[in-house]
Amino acid sequence: GQGEPPALKIGQHPQPQAGPERIPGVKRVVAIASGKGGVGKSTVASNLAVALAAQGKKVGLLDADVLGPSQQLMMGTKEKPKSDDGKVMDPVVAHGVKLVSIGLFVDPDQAVVWRGPLITGTLQQFLFSVNWGDLDVLLIDLPPGTGDVQITLAQKVLMTGALVVSTPQDVALIDAHMAIDMFQKVRIPVLGLIENMAMYVCPNCGNEDHIFGEGGVRAEAERSQIPFLGEIPLAREVRTAGDVGMPIALGEGAVADAYRTLATELVDGGMAPTREKILETLAGVTLPDGGDLVSRDLVRGLMIQGNGAVRFLIEAPSPELAGKLEAQRTAAQAAVEALDGVG
Repeated sequence: GQGEPPALKIGQHPQPQAGPERIPGVKRVVAIASGKGGVGKSTVASNLAVALAAQGKKVGLLDADVLGPSQQLMMGTKEKPKSDDGKVMDPVVAHGVKLVSIGLFVDPDQAVVWRGPLITGTLQQFLFSVNWGDLDVLLIDLPPGTGDVQITLAQKVLMTGALVVSTPQDVALIDAHMAIDMFQKVRIPVLGLIENMAMYVCPNCGNEDHIFGEGGVRAEAERSQIPFLGEIPLAREVRTAGDVGMPIALGEGAVADAYRTLATELVDGGMAPTREKILETLAGVTLPDGGDLVSRDLVRGLMIQGNGAVRFLIEAPSPELAGKLEAQRTAAQAAVEALDGVG
């Protein structure tokens, strides 16, 4: 016989890269972030993943919270990813979603006590040493904060954008605003804001109680000029569904409907077009003195918003060239607006 395949080693130091790269076969990479722990970001990530899969999308879910993984529980699987060569692994599949999490490799009673380099190296391994196959979108469930993992994403992966999750209360919104600022600093577009635990509806009398405040995330979205993608209610069933590995978006009811609406928002808007597709389109706009908008590095501030709107600026390096670019600006705007999914 051929014997057992080589053992797969999880946890390695980061490997050098020339710059951010595409993940083969993956059309879009979207981070789910919060800035603050305890706002239900991982619950949003798992439910959004299954809601997108239910709408016919090919979806992957990467649990990037190496020190506090939870997606193996929320997605209801203990299966360990397999590898034929000890280097590249196959993700497990749960509820139609391809999944990788450190929680599938470690003893659930043992803490992962790693410093930053091992954490970021493991994230790089989960990004590029996994047979993700053809995916419409890879969702990345980020740990709270604005540290090593978030910076690694910006440095290693060509990101489509990020979704920021927050509850309406001020103490959560402070950190959500920091997450937005961080993504803008590393040039990852924020596709939209999601308000989780927006209200509690009493199952007995139907009364709505805004336990954590009302409208805070919507107000932050307006202040930051970022699309507001919707409200997710607080309900006991969300917790019980997550604890048994059956995300509530698989069922029926107000919360499941909210996740289906959120998935539809992304499918109809923020998931299309990709950043790469827009840049490819802009590269087709040539300049009077040779080259194109992208090769000459004239495109600035490219933002893809959750409602499908695309924003960008064309900046010329000299006043002489600036005066000659009006036709190119018009052509660029028309070409981008003609893409599928642009609002």
